[in-house]
Amino acid sequence: MTRLSTASTVLVALLLLHVADHALRQDTAVPNALGAFGLAGTALAVAVLALALARHRLASVAAVALGAGTALGFVAGHVLPEWSASLSLPYPEIDVDALSWASVGAATAAALWLAAEGARARHTVARPASALAEP
Repeated sequence: MTRLSTASTVLVALLLLHVADHALRQDTAVPNALGAFGLAGTALAVAVLALALARHRLASVAAVALGAGTALGFVAGHVLPEWSASLSLPYPEIDVDALSWASVGAATAAALWLAAEGARARHTVARPASALAEP
């Protein structure tokens, strides 16, 4: 398993845990638009995982975009004060416990890790054997 596919696997797992946290542990309803974005992001994370496992040439670009977008989405949706009635569910303003906060923090960190691994993979270029030969 590559570093990119490992980071992608971790993000998918943490996103699923975050969805479960909302569904099973929290009393506050998630706004429909925010829920739709979250579920779409989770589906895209699964798609990026498939690209990474297949070592597809677009996996690194997709990982950067998804990772950065997911991290931004978690901060905008759960950390910042309410800025939108339909896209914001700020945890400081609702009754969530440390486990819910840990879910957000871990998923945000995993998203940033995925973006970093995507950027690293994007800039890692295999050198041809002739370039490694001594002059």
